[in-house]
Amino acid sequence: MIRKLAGFLLTGMMALVMAAPASAVPLTGDFSKSGIFEPFRCTAGVCSQSSLALATAVDVTLNPGIISPGVPGPITAGNATGSFLALGLNGATGTMADFSFAGTGGVGFPLPPIAAFELFPGIPLTFSLTSVAIAFQSASVLALTGTGTFFVPGFDPTPGTFVFTGQGLGASFSFSATQGANAVPEPGSMLLLGTGLFGLAAAARRRVSRT
Repeated sequence: MIRKLAGFLLTGMMALVMAAPASAVPLTGDFSKSGIFEPFRCTAGVCSQSSLALATAVDVTLNPGIISPGVPGPITAGNATGSFLALGLNGATGTMADFSFAGTGGVGFPLPPIAAFELFPGIPLTFSLTSVAIAFQSASVLALTGTGTFFVPGFDPTPGTFVFTGQGLGASFSFSATQGANAVPEPGSMLLLGTGLFGLAAAARRRVSRT
């Protein structure tokens, strides 16, 4: 039984080490962004402007009250750290796609997954939204949370989080959002884990040799 355990541990260690990418470089850090939006409600594929409390979709737009369904709207990034700071996101302008966060969605307001959900011209960063859910919704506040993947040349595709907070001030709606990268294990971490498994296997073999 112990000999079988030792073999299993060695096999597991080798599989982990071999599975680790040779040049895994995940993104790290986070950043914020802001913009203007209009709340929409989509029913049976038909979408129209809505109150914040009844909204099921977000239209990111240029100015309050000026709607642009299905057209990505402007966003401004800032407070970047880690990889996002190095990419030059502080003060960068980009676009965010319109999207649904509940219900069935509609033309111009797709439900996730949404490829190229965010783009920043001149910065090779793409964020694809995988999921989004309501954290809180009222007549004055809309809070959403989501997950997705960051894509940057030279880095591994990196899982990330998306947090959207929209507020209504009279007829004007604005939002702030934060995003962060969830770094995947580096090769060094995988090697350390493999070394630990190797040590366990060696200890098991020594125990077998004594018995």
